[in-house]
Amino acid sequence: MDLPVHLPALPRPARRGRQWQSNNDQPDFTDEEVLTIHVFGLIKKRTTISKIHEYKEGYFSE
Repeated sequence: MDLPVHLPALPRPARRGRQWQSNNDQPDFTDEEVLTIHVFGLIKKRTTISKIHEYKEGYFSE
């Protein structure tokens, strides 16, 4: 199923003088990729974060 979806580029927050509250402050993926995976997970009726992760692993595995 092809969906003509275009998400505008989201600005990255400025890091100067700020400390991230995460142990993963330099992920291998962009905010846009996270949102895309989440939206497609919901489209495929995956309603929990763990089900979306399972969907992502099955669909986007290398």
